[in-house]
Amino acid sequence: MKEANLRKWHRQIGIGLAFFLVVQVATGLVLTIGDLQRLHSHAGEPLPSRQHAQDWALPSGHGEAGSGTDHSEPSSQASSISGLLMTIHHGGGVMGTAYRLVLGLAILVQIVLGVLIFAKMRARPNKPRRKKR
Repeated sequence: MKEANLRKWHRQIGIGLAFFLVVQVATGLVLTIGDLQRLHSHAGEPLPSRQHAQDWALPSGHGEAGSGTDHSEPSSQASSISGLLMTIHHGGGVMGTAYRLVLGLAILVQIVLGVLIFAKMRARPNKPRRKKR
């Protein structure tokens, strides 16, 4: 495939992915920061049992751990925002899973196209530089 075509596909896929990548990254960051804040709020407490730790670590209704007891007792507004972010980032059922698979595959295609473009650039003969007068 010609380098011009590789660049065209790389550009078009990148433009199409940009919004979806920003959404996934932003929701993931916000959820991770929330988890870190919750961990920090329990810093001085003794270590819980393994099952209790799993219950505490995962918000209610998410993941595979036991009852999902959340000891941080967030406000209802914060809880609803967190739930919305969880739904955006992890939810969607079969369609959400398909969306994340397509997004992951598109990122892999971007990587392959980028490597191919780089290889074609490196394979070009170097042009001799003109001496400045």
